[in-house]
Amino acid sequence: MSTNDRESRSAELPDFTLCWAFDDEDSPTEVTVFDPEREPTTHWITIEKEYVWDLGSIA
Repeated sequence: MSTNDRESRSAELPDFTLCWAFDDEDSPTEVTVFDPEREPTTHWITIEKEYVWDLGSIA
Protein backbone atom coordinates (compact mmCIF):
# COMPACT_ATOMS: atom_id res chain seq x y z
CA MET A 1 0.00 0.00 0.00
CA SER A 2 1.45 3.37 -0.96
CA THR A 3 1.44 6.43 1.29
CA ASN A 4 -1.03 8.15 -1.05
CA ASP A 5 -3.48 5.24 -0.74
CA ARG A 6 -3.24 5.34 3.05
CA GLU A 7 -3.75 9.13 3.16
CA SER A 8 -6.78 8.99 0.87
CA ARG A 9 -8.36 6.23 2.97
CA SER A 10 -7.79 8.13 6.20
CA ALA A 11 -9.43 11.22 4.67
CA GLU A 12 -12.60 9.13 4.27
CA LEU A 13 -12.74 8.17 7.96
CA PRO A 14 -15.37 9.88 10.15
CA ASP A 15 -14.30 12.66 12.49
CA PHE A 16 -15.69 12.57 16.03
CA THR A 17 -14.85 13.69 19.55
CA LEU A 18 -14.55 11.32 22.48
CA CYS A 19 -14.73 12.04 26.21
CA TRP A 20 -13.57 9.95 29.12
CA ALA A 21 -14.45 9.36 32.74
CA PHE A 22 -12.71 7.51 35.57
CA ASP A 23 -14.40 5.09 37.94
CA ASP A 24 -12.67 6.88 40.85
CA GLU A 25 -11.04 10.29 40.39
CA ASP A 26 -8.63 9.83 43.33
CA SER A 27 -7.51 6.29 42.54
CA PRO A 28 -8.77 5.21 39.11
CA THR A 29 -8.77 1.56 38.10
CA GLU A 30 -10.85 1.94 34.92
CA VAL A 31 -11.39 4.59 32.27
CA THR A 32 -14.59 4.76 30.21
CA VAL A 33 -14.47 6.34 26.76
CA PHE A 34 -17.67 7.59 25.14
CA ASP A 35 -19.03 9.88 22.45
CA PRO A 36 -20.62 12.92 24.15
CA GLU A 37 -23.02 13.36 21.23
CA ARG A 38 -24.63 9.98 21.95
CA GLU A 39 -26.27 8.66 25.06
CA PRO A 40 -23.22 7.65 27.15
CA THR A 41 -25.15 5.00 29.03
CA THR A 42 -25.59 2.92 25.88
CA HIS A 43 -22.44 3.53 23.77
CA TRP A 44 -19.14 3.20 25.59
CA ILE A 45 -15.98 1.16 26.11
CA THR A 46 -14.41 0.59 29.53
CA ILE A 47 -10.73 -0.33 29.88
CA GLU A 48 -8.70 -1.30 32.95
CA LYS A 49 -6.11 1.34 33.84
CA GLU A 50 -3.13 -0.96 33.14
CA TYR A 51 -4.12 -1.14 29.46
CA VAL A 52 -4.65 2.60 28.86
CA TRP A 53 -1.82 4.38 27.02
CA ASP A 54 -1.31 8.06 26.29
CA LEU A 55 -1.29 8.29 22.48
CA GLY A 56 1.39 11.00 22.67
CA SER A 57 3.77 8.49 24.27
CA ILE A 58 3.22 5.90 21.52
CA ALA A 59 3.61 7.98 18.36
